[in-house]
Amino acid sequence: MPVAKRIEQLLPSILEGYVSLVRQNFSQLADQLSFFRYSNASMLVEVAREPSYPSLRNDFLRVAYVMLPSTHLPKKYLVYSCDEKDSVAHVSFIQTTLQGWKTETSGIQGAKFGQAALSYDIGDIHIEEPTAIFCFTQFPSQHPIVDQVYQLLGNELQYLLEGASSDWYEVEIGRIENDQLDWWIDRQASDLGL
Repeated sequence: MPVAKRIEQLLPSILEGYVSLVRQNFSQLADQLSFFRYSNASMLVEVAREPSYPSLRNDFLRVAYVMLPSTHLPKKYLVYSCDEKDSVAHVSFIQTTLQGWKTETSGIQGAKFGQAALSYDIGDIHIEEPTAIFCFTQFPSQHPIVDQVYQLLGNELQYLLEGASSDWYEVEIGRIENDQLDWWIDRQASDLGL
């Protein structure tokens, strides 16, 4: 079965799992989470190969979830596959680091979450969305539903806390004794009213 078709079958369970996880564990943050707030909006789900060097084969696929809060598609979810050169991962958006710097980045540059205007064509469907919300995950895994749910939530939480992936390195490898990181997380949590 083609991967895009498999993801299309899993998508309702992935999104139900996300909403359930947020309701049960992050109810205070729910209004801040775009994928929760706009869970009934139309969505593009793009499957593309992760870029890799010719000598190093990469079997991972990049899945781009693109929430379209003000655009209505013919079906609620439009799942498709494309070549990397045609991917929405090339759309640029602004990201803020823990140090407060703003950088222009994209999914192709390693960003996992962001927001930007989107003007895009898929076949004969044209999409104009002023506030598209992007989340990039990797696929496959042994537990695709759970894995995709946690990647969606983790990527958005990381974005809300204004952290670039390099800022999260010590957290991801289990070394969380970082006073500056703790200070920034506390600051962001208080800004969110937590």
